[in-house]
Amino acid sequence: MMHAYVLAQCGYDVKIARKNSDLFLLLAIKETVYKKNYLTIGNKRYYIIEEYGGKGSYYTFTHDFSPMSQSCSMQISERIQLNDFTKESKEKVFASKKYPDLAIKASVDINLMKLYNDYPMMDWQLYAKTPMSTSLENKLLPTLRQTTDGKSKEEATSIILNFVQTAFEYKTDEEQFGYERPLFVDELFYYNYSDCEDRAILFSYLVRKVLNLDVVLLYYPNHLATAVKLPSYNKGDYVSLNGQRYTVCDPTYINAGIGEAMPQFKNVKAR
Repeated sequence: MMHAYVLAQCGYDVKIARKNSDLFLLLAIKETVYKKNYLTIGNKRYYIIEEYGGKGSYYTFTHDFSPMSQSCSMQISERIQLNDFTKESKEKVFASKKYPDLAIKASVDINLMKLYNDYPMMDWQLYAKTPMSTSLENKLLPTLRQTTDGKSKEEATSIILNFVQTAFEYKTDEEQFGYERPLFVDELFYYNYSDCEDRAILFSYLVRKVLNLDVVLLYYPNHLATAVKLPSYNKGDYVSLNGQRYTVCDPTYINAGIGEAMPQFKNVKAR
């Protein structure tokens, strides 16, 4: 009831549901949230924020607490500011194997990792749009800008691609966590392993921030890569989007250059 009251007073669209003798909070969320049950009321999905208890039907109502209430967005559009007495994780070194001078010592905020660990699972593009923490960005982006300074957009993209391909150890989510779990960009510098969607999210973020190039996430069956809009580059594998050529860049295809899709996906239609 307290959660519902506070959220309603903040202008969010919430409802209360009853199952057996328990009350549950329902929150209208704009985006798709995975691994959480929801009720469809009107044309909105109301997600059951915390679910417990045995089997039973949910009972609720269509009435809105306020006609001005709005759905909640799970997109993190600004950097999360946590308190000052946070603990940093152990510092690790992340280095490109092809460009050994490109090496970064980095640690991340443990409290931020705890927050991300509890965050609902969302679509990949929402992770790619989430800002990197200030402390990590201040270590990572200046080094990448210095390494790519004076290089062509193609060469600079290749440098960042190799960094993401070779500076991180690979394992699937099932092997590392036991379930599917995309990582926010900061989380790649905390956990020991990452897989294709994590690297695609990080690579797309770095290319946008360092090189100011347009990037799309490229979904093949059971695989996520990226494609970068390189206006003066017309070689290799690519996808066409709105009449524009986007060169395939696969952060999981180790040591592959720009324009190289994995062999098994060269003739597969990507979304």
